[in-house]
Order: sequence, then structure tokens, then C-alpha cells
Amino acid sequence: MDDDNFLPKLSHNLLEILNDEEYYDITIEVGNDPDVKIFRSHIIILYYRSPYLRRILSTNKKKNNGTLTHIKLPNILPEIFPIILRYIYGGRLSLKEYDTLDIINVMIAASELSLQELIVYLQSFLVKNKTNWMEQNFDFVYQTSFKNDSFLDLQKYCTDLITKEPDKIFKSPNFSLISEKLLITIIQSDNLQMSEIQIWEYLLKWGLAQNPELPTDFKKYSKDDFNTLKNTPQQCIPFIRFYNLSSKEFMDSVLPYKRILPKELYKDLLKTFLSLLDPDSKSSDKSRPRISSNQSQFNQMNEFEFFPLKTSEESIIASTKRNEIPTTSSIFGRAALGRTGSGSTLLLTSESSGHLDMVQRKVNALLNKLTLKNFESLSDQIIIYGNKSRGERDGRILREIIRLIFERSCNDSKFCAIYAYLCRKMMERVDPEIVDESIKNTDGKSVQGGTLFRKYLINHCQEDFEKGWKINIPSSSNESDLTSDKYYAAAKAKRKDSPKEEEMESLCILLNTVGKQLDHVKQKQIKKTKEKGMNSYFNRLEKISKLPSLSNRIKFMLMDIINLRKNDWNPQRNIDALINELTLGMIQL
Repeated sequence: MDDDNFLPKLSHNLLEILNDEEYYDITIEVGNDPDVKIFRSHIIILYYRSPYLRRILSTNKKKNNGTLTHIKLPNILPEIFPIILRYIYGGRLSLKEYDTLDIINVMIAASELSLQELIVYLQSFLVKNKTNWMEQNFDFVYQTSFKNDSFLDLQKYCTDLITKEPDKIFKSPNFSLISEKLLITIIQSDNLQMSEIQIWEYLLKWGLAQNPELPTDFKKYSKDDFNTLKNTPQQCIPFIRFYNLSSKEFMDSVLPYKRILPKELYKDLLKTFLSLLDPDSKSSDKSRPRISSNQSQFNQMNEFEFFPLKTSEESIIASTKRNEIPTTSSIFGRAALGRTGSGSTLLLTSESSGHLDMVQRKVNALLNKLTLKNFESLSDQIIIYGNKSRGERDGRILREIIRLIFERSCNDSKFCAIYAYLCRKMMERVDPEIVDESIKNTDGKSVQGGTLFRKYLINHCQEDFEKGWKINIPSSSNESDLTSDKYYAAAKAKRKDSPKEEEMESLCILLNTVGKQLDHVKQKQIKKTKEKGMNSYFNRLEKISKLPSLSNRIKFMLMDIINLRKNDWNPQRNIDALINELTLGMIQL
């Protein structure tokens, strides 16, 4: 007889104990007023079956005076708790008799009680058997999964559906009911497998659904109607990559709704698309492309921008145009960056130091395994470790994880793009409550969340770059100051008549990221010597940009950064200058 044949009888006997009304020694108050119910149970079973209840019971030692132990579980629904108890006692859970919402509530309760085995099983069951329901109620599933760090499989399901099968969300009968926050998450995804014109049309559909009183024919819209529609999707518009549209798509589908676009964005779009000779041609340089499903490498992911989520007209222009904003790849340029030894000093207690060491080991192990194939699952785990900074006053854990990623990107240029993509994802998903009290914004408030992440990362880049400016170019390559790959690149670019294109590209990208800060700092330091510092460096860049051996793409990048500085690092003033100087051959790269 197999040993397993004894288990059903054992399970049955334990479930009989659950119904015992004589030997119970604990009462459990489940739910919140007015929906509260009392359950009887047995401490010894709860103690060994639930890690969470073990911690609770350890602080409520049983008394020998005959008094029952009493605990409260306000975060669990009373109608769900009997299902949990049957699992705890008998190891049984038949899901056929429950609807999908009940199963999700059971999973939430299992998470509350740290029943990890049950959490994994329920996620697997939902993904395999309840996909139709989850697609129709995607907003609820998405919000639920990302509120709990234990639901990694469900989070992956949501992420995969957004990027690989967005049609199932957009074509769902409940599409109009999804929240604005989720809609932003979907349309800002770089991996979204949908054309830009489809994304724009679905955004309009969602906006119109929020305002059913508007006429069905936009040609009949009054000024007030357009203003009503404008107010609905305005938070989403910065994430539409209008510059990836063809001229025909712009004229047919965007131009009729010009009144809902910010004025400056509309003017620039009009200028751009009218300048294209071929009505089906696309202006591919001004919006980063979505990543197509058949791309197997990250070598085309060098156009992921870091930008704060603002809604002003200036920031909307910036978020849809590559030329005027720093890219994540600029943080990890090949030649321009060397391994940094700098970083903020952490003053830690022995306890916090030990915790930080643990995080370092765990994150390093995850980074060692990080590939394109397992990117989503491993990056989710890294974000979970980063979010452990919540509750700290100095963001030390998040800062340390950024340092680890930054150093790896400098040491292994082949994987720069995957680290850049990781940083982009972390910036979007970092806990908004993480704070560093030593870093203030212009209002004197502590910087938090994604803005803090961006600040940490930019600081790493800027500190490393400024080291290069402070080193004098020696006449011999044997000087002791030649300490980083980034410095070699800067030195070569200054001294060679034909610098390597990758060196120039990295320098341009880096200047696009921190050039404004560096320029202002250096000019204050050299008031009496106007021909030194950044001035002389940009004079050199102008000469290099005229070299006939240089490709049009690199010339364009040089012209972009030179004009940007001439216009006081103002991207809006730089637009006209670029259009005037670009030749048709450069545009058709």
C-alpha cells in the first residue's frame, strides 16, 4: 500500500477537528464592522500551518486559567475565512464551486496569512483557467496583483498581456471602465505590440466613453465639447509617440482632434509632418520606437528616455521627442563612461549594514542571471528589493541597488541596454513613498519615488563625468591620471583628428544628459578665462562635426548637442535651428 493512501483519511480526521465544539482553545474575529464573524479553532494547528499566525500567537501566549485566546483578522472577509480554514486543517481546496472573484479573495487572504504554497497554486489556477474573466476585469486584476509583492506570477501575466496581447484589453467590452492610471501604464510600454495609430484611436475611444454626452460625430463638436474631451485624456497624451505616425495617419486621425492637444505640441507636429515630402514617410527620430515582438536583442533599446511625469506643454513636447531629452542609454554609453568608484557614503548601524549586505548579495545574484528571456521575472524581484527602502530616511537600499546596476553597465558594455531598460522599469515602478530627506526639490520638500530614483542615477552619471573634466589632458598616455575608460574616450576625442564614432556618440549622449548642469558649473568656475573649459571643448566638437569621414548620423548628433548649448540648453529654441541646418539626406537616414 502506498503511503499516499493514508493522507485522505488523515485529512478527513483533521477536518473533523475543525468542527469540534469542545476542545477548541482560540476564537478568531474576522472582518470589520458591521461584517464581523467569530470562528473557533485550535492554536496548535494554526501555529504550525501559518507563519503569520505563528508570529501573532507567539505574542499572545496561552494562559492556564481557562481563558480562551482571542485574535482579530480584520483584513480577511468572513465569507472567505472558512475556505482558508479548510485548507489549513485538511490541506483541501476545491475551486470548482467558487467563482473567480472568490478565488482572488482567497488568494488575498492566503497572502495575509503567509500561506505561500496556496498563493502559488491559486495564481497558477487563475492563469490557466480564468483568463477570459481576468481579461474582462483586467483593471481589477492588475491593481490587485501589483498591490502585493507575493503575486509575482499574476504580475507577469498582466505585464505579458499588456505588451504581447494588448488587443485583448483594448477590445474587451469593459475597456472603457479601466482606470486612467492603468491606461497610462499600457500606452507608455515600450514593448506594446500595437501600431501607434491604433493606440491613439483607442485612447480617443476611452476618452469619448468617459464623456457619453458628447456627440458621436466630432464634426459637430462645439468649443466646449472639445474642452470637455481635452480634459479627459490629457494625462495620457505625453505617452503617445506621435512622431512615429506617418503624415497620412497624422492628417487623418490626429489633425481633426488638434484642439485637445497642447498648443506647442500641435505646432511642432504640424511643422514636422508638413516638412515630409512623402505622405507615407515617417519621422523616425523624434519618438522612440516600440519594441517589435520578433526583436531578440536589446540593441534597439537605446532610446528609452528618463523623464518626470509632468503634464505641462513643455514636458509633453519633451516626452515625445528623442532629441531634447536624456536617454537611459546616455547613462550607460560605452566609451563615455568608465567604472565609477564614487558614490554616497552610507552611515549604517550594524543591523542595517547586515540587511544591506543581504540585499547586495541577492541583487548581485539576480543581476548575474539577468537575460532577455528572464528579464520580466528577475527585474520584478529586483524592484521588490529596491522597494525595501520604504521606511528609510535616506533611501540607502535603493541607492545601493542603483550603484550595483550602474557599475555593471560600465564594466560590461554588451549589456548596457538591458541595464538601461531595467533602470527605466525601476523608475516607473519604484515605491512612491521612498524618500531621501537630504534631497529637496525647489519647494523644499523631500524628493520621493521615481523622481528620487532618477536623481540618484543622474548624480552617478554627473559625478563620473565631472571627474573627466577635472583631469588635464597629458602629453603621454602613461600619466597616472588615466584611470577610466570614459577618460580615454574623452582624451581621444580631444586629441585625434578622426575619433571613433562610438566615442563621439557616447560623449554626445552624455552631454545631452548632464551638459546643462556641467556647463553652468564650469562657467562659474572660469569667469576670467572664457576660452577654456566647455567653450574650448565645444569648439573642438564643431570642428569634428565637419569631418567628411564622419557619418551623417553622428554629424546629426553633434549638431544637435552644439545647437542645444547655443540655445542655452533650451530644447524648444533648438527645434528651428535643427530644421534649418539638417539636409534632406540626413533626415532620410
